[in-house]
Amino acid sequence: MQFIRDFIEGLVAQYHLGIQDMKLGSIQWLTEDDVPVYCNDDMVVISGCPSRVPGAFTCEDLNNNSVIVVNRRLLDQDQWFIDAVIAHETGHIKLHSGGRCWFNAREEYEADVYAFLDGVEIIRALEFLNNLSGVRLSHRIKRLKAYAEEEVCL
Repeated sequence: MQFIRDFIEGLVAQYHLGIQDMKLGSIQWLTEDDVPVYCNDDMVVISGCPSRVPGAFTCEDLNNNSVIVVNRRLLDQDQWFIDAVIAHETGHIKLHSGGRCWFNAREEYEADVYAFLDGVEIIRALEFLNNLSGVRLSHRIKRLKAYAEEEVCL
């Protein structure tokens, strides 16, 4: 089972690396940290297929600048959800070398904490995604809730 998971993850990573050869289109907006956000439905994938759920990822453009790519399904969501996803992706850029687009579980958690500390509703966003997509996020949600409770006690 792990072999299949590793194989699929490798394919997705190769797909995202190939986006440097594609045109991103026009910038939708700049984040507070001046990171360009582009919209491209074909580039946001889950398990190698264009995502049918709201999504985003980080990568580098042709000039090796970090960018965030979102799909239209994300842009159709409420602002609190968009803010949480963008803060999470910004966490990857700030913490994990933004040119990468595939992160391990520890790095996903660290980006969740970054978004939490940024003051957005990342726990609510992860719960929403967990219910919407079937992507198993319960472990990340549980860890982040424990972190949040610990922060309140400090």
